[in-house]
Amino acid sequence: MRRRKYLILPFVSATFGLQACSNGAPAPTPTAAPPTVAAAEPTAAPETTAEAPPTAPPAAPVTEAPIAPVEIGATLSDQQRDTADRLVSDILANRLNRLATRSPDYGAIFLELAARHPRGPVVAAGLEGMARTWRRVGRGDAKVVDDDFRAVVRDRLVSKNAQVRGAALTAARLLVGEEVPDEATLTAVLALLQTGSPADRVAAAELLINVRDFQLAKPAKGNAQLRVVDAMMAALSAEEPYVQAVVLEQLAKAAFPGLAQRAALKAAAEARLNHEEPGVRGPATLLLAATVLPAEVEAAAKAILPGLTHPNAYVRGASAEALGRLGYKAAAHGIVPLVEQTDSVVHVLGGFTALDGQPGQVELLLAGGRTLDAVALNALRGATKHAFDFKGGVTAASRDELVTRAKTWYAAQKAKLPTP
Repeated sequence: MRRRKYLILPFVSATFGLQACSNGAPAPTPTAAPPTVAAAEPTAAPETTAEAPPTAPPAAPVTEAPIAPVEIGATLSDQQRDTADRLVSDILANRLNRLATRSPDYGAIFLELAARHPRGPVVAAGLEGMARTWRRVGRGDAKVVDDDFRAVVRDRLVSKNAQVRGAALTAARLLVGEEVPDEATLTAVLALLQTGSPADRVAAAELLINVRDFQLAKPAKGNAQLRVVDAMMAALSAEEPYVQAVVLEQLAKAAFPGLAQRAALKAAAEARLNHEEPGVRGPATLLLAATVLPAEVEAAAKAILPGLTHPNAYVRGASAEALGRLGYKAAAHGIVPLVEQTDSVVHVLGGFTALDGQPGQVELLLAGGRTLDAVALNALRGATKHAFDFKGGVTAASRDELVTRAKTWYAAQKAKLPTP
């Protein structure tokens, strides 16, 4: 089998660079140009008093630091190497068809590119391809995570190339989501969350929800749960609101009253309950609801209630959802007016550059729906402990009927409901 070496040739076309990488042969020697016929002597240009502008020095060529290879045992067939060359050409020309390359047949090829190609964009595309074509367990012809896969992901998680790190985090989902997370991978991801750049922290926080023990609403046997929560809490020290927002959202999904760090998480939520950024205040509200003990429900609910009239729809929705989770009946008085509000509760924070070099954004969602009326109807059901109830979710077809039912129910029960 051929063992091809990839070369970096600055400022050549993708096709030519690929050919030089593909066959290892030197570029053809250019033939001598034919003799030219001397042109007629030009006439003198008219004199001018304007001084010619100085000629700017040529710009220095931009070179990309090569990515060091990772030693793996897998090799490709000649046919696979030809396919790899075509993929490299497509990647460098920004025309890779990700849907067409989801087949397990591409798994080994993407591993090769992620492990041995020297160009950052190619390595990143290889890692993303690995995430699409490999599996934790066997399914059909899919490649199953092995030592080569782990070695490549572990190495690329500590790359100095931000695009490569971001793609490695995508592939790392398969390793941290195993029943027992890959230790080296988890350690590297936690390090990015605690001490990485803001973009590293966002990507790492979003990935860590895949850790199974972190998802459990009860104490886990291993230490992964505690380690992830500790790293998340460390990341809350970030000044950037979008970092705090995504970390708080992940903690709110996974926290529960029996968690070892419950008190610290509750304090962190309370400290941000009046944050000026809705994207921080909203998930902090949900985190508070997830960490209170039964004896603390009344005080927590009263602290959350003002959010029902906040100018931002996401904060109003998060406050309603939190009160619904607490089962706080007195909140019905403030939730019912929201059932007719159709504002979007999807909140987006941007203003930063993601690891792939593109404009980054954090999209915050609520479990009860994407519009305030849907969130409020679900929250009313929870707050009243199903005294107001309905089957299924809130849909476009059921929405109007449910709003009418909620208003009718509240009119009949208003006097009987406790007040805050």
